[in-house]
Formats: sequence, C-alpha cells, structure tokens
Amino acid sequence: MGNTESKLRFRKAVIQLTTRTQPVEASDDAFWDQFWGDTSTTVQDIFALVPAAEIRAVREESPSNLATLCYKAVEKLVQAADSGCPSQKERHMVLNCTRLLTRILPYIFEDADWRGFFWSTVPGAGRAGRLDDDGEDEAEPRPLAESLLLAVSDLLFCPDFTVQQEKKSKSDPAVDVRSIDSCEYIWEAGVGFAQSPPFNYVHDQNRTELLKLLLTCFSEAMYLPPPSEPRHLNPWVSFFCSSDNRHALPLFTSLLNVVCAYDPVGYGIPYNHLLFSDQREQLVEQSLQILIVTLEQEGKSAAGAALQALDPDAPPEAEEEQESSSNGVENLFVNYLSRIHREEVVVHKIISSGHQRLKPLYDCLLTIIVNISPYLKSLSMVAANKLLHLLEAFTTPWFLFTSPQNHLLVFFLLEVFNNIIQYQFDGNYNLVYTIIRKRNVFHHLANLPSDADTIQKVLQKSRMSRLSSSNSNQDQLMEGSRPAGAAEPGTLKTSLEATPGIDTITEKAQVSTNGTTVTVPTADSNRSVTGGASDTKSDSEKDPDVSHADLQLVRSRSMSGSTSSAAPPISPDWVMSWKSRLPLQTIMRLLQVLVPQVEKICIDKGLTDESEILRFLQHGTLVGLLPIPHPILIRKYQANNSTTLWFRTYMWGVVYLRNVDPPIWYDTDIRLFEIQRI
Repeated sequence: MGNTESKLRFRKAVIQLTTRTQPVEASDDAFWDQFWGDTSTTVQDIFALVPAAEIRAVREESPSNLATLCYKAVEKLVQAADSGCPSQKERHMVLNCTRLLTRILPYIFEDADWRGFFWSTVPGAGRAGRLDDDGEDEAEPRPLAESLLLAVSDLLFCPDFTVQQEKKSKSDPAVDVRSIDSCEYIWEAGVGFAQSPPFNYVHDQNRTELLKLLLTCFSEAMYLPPPSEPRHLNPWVSFFCSSDNRHALPLFTSLLNVVCAYDPVGYGIPYNHLLFSDQREQLVEQSLQILIVTLEQEGKSAAGAALQALDPDAPPEAEEEQESSSNGVENLFVNYLSRIHREEVVVHKIISSGHQRLKPLYDCLLTIIVNISPYLKSLSMVAANKLLHLLEAFTTPWFLFTSPQNHLLVFFLLEVFNNIIQYQFDGNYNLVYTIIRKRNVFHHLANLPSDADTIQKVLQKSRMSRLSSSNSNQDQLMEGSRPAGAAEPGTLKTSLEATPGIDTITEKAQVSTNGTTVTVPTADSNRSVTGGASDTKSDSEKDPDVSHADLQLVRSRSMSGSTSSAAPPISPDWVMSWKSRLPLQTIMRLLQVLVPQVEKICIDKGLTDESEILRFLQHGTLVGLLPIPHPILIRKYQANNSTTLWFRTYMWGVVYLRNVDPPIWYDTDIRLFEIQRI
C-alpha cells in the first residue's frame, strides 16, 4: 500500500477536481500530475480514493474536468508508448493512468450522454495515434478511443515493461516501441512462436493491468439495454481487432498461447494451490476473457476465412463480396482462429473431464463433429479411441435413462461413425480397427434392455447417487480444481438466461452431389423426400434427421431455461420409440463383413501385433457391401437475436463476477442484466 502522505495528496487532488467551480486547464501539469505521479499508489488505493459518488459528481457538476482528466491520462499513455517507458518512474505513471481509466470508464459508459465521449476527436490528434501530432494528419484527427487502444497495444509489447528485451550494450539507443516487430515478442510459445520467453512476474503483472483496462473498454456493452438487434458491433472491439491495430496478430497469439500453455495443476500435484500461489493465474484469466469477448463479435470475413482454411484453393471473392456489405469491419481475431488446425478431439476432454455444468453444451459440441465427419480423411488412433470412449460413456443404461434427451447424443455419435464409414472409409483404418475392437459397445446398444424392472433399477440407483452426492456436498470435479463452497452473505450473482437448445441455433441442409447445400425445411417434408430410400436401410437411415421429432419434443428449451414440459416419462415404450430407430445398420454390416476376416488372418498367421491388422484394413474395401449412402446432413449455425443475446448476456455476466478485485463494475448502472445479492 502507498504511504499515508502520498495517499493524502492523491485524495486532495480528487477533492479539488470535484469542488473547483472553474475548469482546470489542460496545460496545468502540476495539478494533473498529482493523479499519476506518485510511485507508491496501488490499484486498491485508486479504487478506494476515487469513490463512485465523486466520479458521478464530477461527471454532472464539472464535466470539463472529467473530460480533461480522461484526455490527460490517455495522453500520458500515448507519450509512454512513444518513449518506450525507459525509466521506472514512467512505468509507474503508466500503471497509475491505466488504473485510473479502469476506475473511471464504467461511469462514462453508464451515462448515455457521455457514452460517445471517447469516440469524439481531440484537436491535434492525428491518425498516427499521437495526441500531439502536428503533421499532415491534423486534418483527420483520431478519436480518443482509438488513441487509447493503440497506446495500450503498443505498451503490451514494450521492452522491459511487458516483454523481455534482448541484452544490449548501454551505448545502444533506446528502443522505438512503434517500430519493433511485436511478432518477435509473443508472450508464450505455441501458435506462431516456438520459444518460450523466460518467466517474469513483473511483466505478467503489468500485462494483467493493461488487459483489465482493455476489458473495461470493451465493457460498454454492459451499459446498453438488451438490444432489439444484437448484431450491433462494439466499436471498441471492432477497432482493436481490425487491421488498424498493427499488433492484432501477436496479441491474438500471445493471449491464445498464454491460455493454452497454462497448467493449473502444476507438476501434477493435486491441490497445489494449498502449497504455493499461482503467479500466472491472473494473466491467464484476463487473457481468456479478452479472447472470449473479442471472438464473440464476428467480422465480415470470418466465414470466408474458415472456408479458405479448409480449402486453400477456394476463391475468397464470392464470400467476401457476400459479407462485406453487411457485417462491417473484419475481426482479425476471428480470422486468425479460423486458420488454426490441430488433430485432437478436444470435445472428448471437455465432456469426459469437464464439470457437469458444461452438459448443456454437449449437443452443440457433438454437432460440430457431425458436420465435419463426412470430410475426415484420416483419424489418428488417439482420436478414434476418444470417439469410441464417448460412445461407450453415452450408451450406458445409467446415462441413457437418467435424462429424456441423453439418447440424442448417441444418435449424433452414430451419425459421425456412419458418415466416416460411408464417405471416408479409405484412410480411416484406425477408426475401423477401433470399432472392431470395441464392437461389444454396439452389440450392447442394439440389445439395450427396455423392460420396466431394469429401467426402475437404473433410475433408483441414479436417485440414490444424487442423494449421496447432495448429502456429502460434493460434485464431480476436474483434476486439481477446488470444490465450490457455499455462497457467503452478500455474494453477487447475475440474472443469466439458460443455454438455448440446439434447435434454436441451427438449420439443416443436405449436401448434393455437386457440393451445393439444400436447406431441409421440416422433418415431415424431409421424410417425404427420403421415403423411397433403399429397404436395406434402417428407419433412422431413411430419415437423415431422425432425431428431429425428439429434438422438438424434449430439447426445445425456452429462453427461460427449463426443458420442454412435453418431455416423455422414462418408460419401456419411450425407450423402444428411439431404440428402434438407432442408425446401426451400416456399422453392423461393417462388423458382419470385417470381423470374420480379421479373426481369420489372426488365426492363420498367429498375429498378436495390431500393425498387421491395420495394414490389412488399410488395403480393404467395403464397396458394394454397405447400405446405400445416406445424404450428408449439415446443421448450420443459424444466428438469431435470442441466441446472440443469450451468449452476450452470459459472457458479460461471467466477466462481471470474475472481476471483483478490484471491483471494476460494482455499483454501476448495468443494464444488460440484473445484479442480485444472495
């Protein structure tokens, strides 16, 4: 904490700002330096010594003083970005300005008359971002918000302040922050950067404070009422993620690499948080929140970038022409993310080791796998095993009978296997081998008991398990995580909507032979189109959207959050209603043909090594032996106002609750959601 004398000087400056009847001139540096000149001021001091009531008072009674304070703080950050913060005093000044703006900005946003202040232009602010630029750019001044975002971006790659500078001789000139290649200063090894820089706790702290300011800038959305058109773009995010920010790529990769490289378990020691403090956790938390907020706002070429990443030869002109007129500025963060590839079933990790609160996302995650499954040319053995492990977990009677919609996850996974077998059999010998090795999973599913006694035993066991868990106040936890305790009196929570069902965020389309997609209007019309399919198919394979009726019945969750009231009871008739439609025909035919062949070569050659079996499967074929391929069904994400608003509300609600030290948005007029005390 700062000493008593320094805090007293700072407090007097705040009082003078609110009580002076005449505006304080911007040229009065002696007065303004009192707010950021002290080297012992902490972020806790700033929030304690600048009360909410006095910020609102100066906003209402001395608006010119508040405007000048914001302008001078941004000016100091721009100057520091120009100079490279060579001295310790300048670095403290940057941190103090950062903390002060983090404290003030929410009160700027909560007032509709002030909300556009940072997007107004300042005399002498050129397009280069320098507030004192007197060149040719003066005719086109830059808004204060843009100057602030560019200065913070520069400071996030400032040598010896937020990144490690290579040792140079004392005779070398100071580094020009605006001329360095920030791609050489990415914070962590990973995407686009091979070497991990040495850990520096001070640099991490400085990065965290600057990221808190960025997050505060982006939080203007919290002070707007739920919009009738949620596609309205956040101007702060739009500019920060645009090509005007030359650090967009290194910032994105730095944030992503810091998050992905973080190991909360440390060296594999459970409950390591009890043994020592985690010095990187705060930076990871802020990095993840910045990533989520920036990626929530799609740019004009996100879809085109994703398509080009999958097919580099595809011409981008059509997609860009289609979107350029409607969605505005390109979001480079979304663009970069769409070009990253990694061969790993990440969904498996989320489902198998995640928290139960992630369960509403299972159908969305599996929908992604279903959509790409017809185009997966060669799954690794690890990925194949993870997919089968998911099916094994989802087909247990305990899981299938404890919720009226759990069986739909099995339909999704079976559709994945059918798509790969029918359309990408060549090259996916690892998956075929895994299916053969785990064939009992499919046989058990086909013979799933549906009698009333078995169902009641499973349900009774499930109820006892939940009761036991409730009595012990324990929940399934991820490795190394802490059990959640009871909420303390005065704890805050936000009024968040429940996760929308998959039906509300997708539309279905079939892929024709020439590669185009045709929208499937309804389940009834879809049945009439496919009703004349081959008799060799099961009922479910005649209808590529077999689960549509089930989805409409039990998974069309209202935006108030509850499962549909029309959900059927768990009964033998209910089990048979979907068990008879399981799309097992293709997989059973594969097993019928290949299992005897594999067993024969194992006996004839005395094989004990799976490599020989894989080699046999690699050169095998099922042409003419499988049922007629079913149409490829793609479930496209269909953005709509309800789902967009749900995610935005949920995202900012979580951000609000995760930033309580310091309490950035506490006791401000949030309008996107309600704050409730427990």
